Amino acid sequence: MKLTKSVNIFNQEQREIRCIAREHDYLGDGTTFVEEDLEVGRLYTFIHGRAESYGEMVFLKEVPSRFGFQSYLFEELKAYDEEEFKLKSREWFWDKIDKSLEDVKNGRVHSAEDLDKVVEELLRHEDFKPYFTEGHDPGAAYWIYPVKVEDADRIENIKEFMELEISIPDNYFDWLLTDFFVDGIDPDLSINSHRYSTDYVPEGVPIYGFAWDLHPNFYTKEDFENILQRMEETAVVLRSGQIDQLPHRQKEHLRKTFAMVAEDESEMTYKDAMVITAKFYDAIVLRLRRMITESLETDKFCVTAP
Repeated sequence: MKLTKSVNIFNQEQREIRCIAREHDYLGDGTTFVEEDLEVGRLYTFIHGRAESYGEMVFLKEVPSRFGFQSYLFEELKAYDEEEFKLKSREWFWDKIDKSLEDVKNGRVHSAEDLDKVVEELLRHEDFKPYFTEGHDPGAAYWIYPVKVEDADRIENIKEFMELEISIPDNYFDWLLTDFFVDGIDPDLSINSHRYSTDYVPEGVPIYGFAWDLHPNFYTKEDFENILQRMEETAVVLRSGQIDQLPHRQKEHLRKTFAMVAEDESEMTYKDAMVITAKFYDAIVLRLRRMITESLETDKFCVTAP
């Protein structure tokens, strides 16, 4: 029996794992990526793991992330039989093959050319319009709406005010809004602490922090106001061109977005992208403040991610 400490992403038991690196050559071309939110040697709480086309990903309680972190940046505290992982990995691989063949057979897949057209269309939306959709967009979007929590211990006892809902395309939210809502959520808010996910473990595992995959994220009015204030402050910084004044993680996310937009848009400069993004924040702040004003019967707000 060969023992290993490589993180077993197929073992969905919540447990501590140790960070062993935060720099890695993810693309394999010599480019070094640094996971600024990780600390080598620190123990993190493994919430769940998932095998994706871009790697074997782990999700942490202390550092919420939509896509997770590469498992090779961590190790198990106790060694286990390597064959156990290999068996589960093979099962996952062949299950993906079967599902992919079924998708092709039923026409549920899209070509790379189709994806390129979607990205191109997004980048060519002058002034990032439309910023959002009034009401419910059942497609790839984040949904924001007021709620009234009747019983903080029972997540199903929530009154939703869907007539005030807005939907924000996932591309805009992922690029420009994620940092605000991930940092702005209170994981210890009573209703947030009663969320459970059964996506990977039938009996359910607690959700901590901001959650994706159609799980609700709840905010108080004060939380929302703090988030909107940060957006306003960010818009001021972007208009001044002093992006270095922003927190490191947010600054790096925005820089990557601006560089990509400026590179793909021959007539758009990096500075143009900053000004347009400031306008985006202006529009979102204005709309969400209106939602707060119109939410006379509510005490909380919900953000549901795709």
